[in-house]
Amino acid sequence: RNLILAYDQTGDQKYLDESKAWLTQSLGSRGPTSKWDQYWMYGLASEPLMELYRKTGDAKFAQIAVDCCDSLINSYWREEKGSVQDLNGFTLICYGHAYELTGDEKYLRKGVSALTATSKEHAGSTKTFAQGFRISPYFLHYLTQGYQPPKAVIGKSNATK
Repeated sequence: RNLILAYDQTGDQKYLDESKAWLTQSLGSRGPTSKWDQYWMYGLASEPLMELYRKTGDAKFAQIAVDCCDSLINSYWREEKGSVQDLNGFTLICYGHAYELTGDEKYLRKGVSALTATSKEHAGSTKTFAQGFRISPYFLHYLTQGYQPPKAVIGKSNATK
């Protein structure tokens, strides 16, 4: 994300090009079924992917963002919990981005479920509560009255849960 910020501040194309190369190399081949070693990283990865898609209009980065969310769901979603593991707040933005890019309400429902789990599991613990809600406000954008995702960029979900 810092490379994208450097591009915004300087206008130097090399920063945007390096950002595209790095994200393509490190995330592009992972796909919707590969499991990452730390589930909370999905949310942190989704942010620059979506920002790069919005800046460039390159649907490749939109697809990687949706694959990121599908991988999170396929690898870590626990139906009995209605979310992934602890620190759900870090992953919330994935669901919002996937919803925006596909229009598939399954992602919105998963995000709401994870938000609910986050608010319940972190009561009484200031540190955990703050960590869990780091990205929560960004997801709330998708719950505002009248929000409708724009025309779908990615047409198919690969989430199996």
